[in-house]
Amino acid sequence: MKTVTIELDEAAYAVAEAEARRRGISIAETVRAGSEEAMALSWDLDEESAAALKEGLAQANRGEFADDAEIEVIWANFGR
Repeated sequence: MKTVTIELDEAAYAVAEAEARRRGISIAETVRAGSEEAMALSWDLDEESAAALKEGLAQANRGEFADDAEIEVIWANFGR
C-alpha cells in the first residue's frame, strides 16, 4: 500500500472526523473509504473493462509501463 498526504480544510476535516467517530475507525480509514466509495460510484464499467482497469493498475504498481517505441505505435494507430 502507498501513503498519500492530503490537506483538508476545517470543514472537510470536521466531516471526516465526525464520520470516523460514527464508524469507529480512524480519520485516515474514513478518507480512504470515502475515496473508494466515490471511485466506485464514478465508474460504470462492465466486468471486462473493470478487469482490464485492475490489470492496468496492477501493472503500474509493478512499474510496468510502455516504452517510447510502444507509445509511438499507439500514436500511429490512434492519432495524437
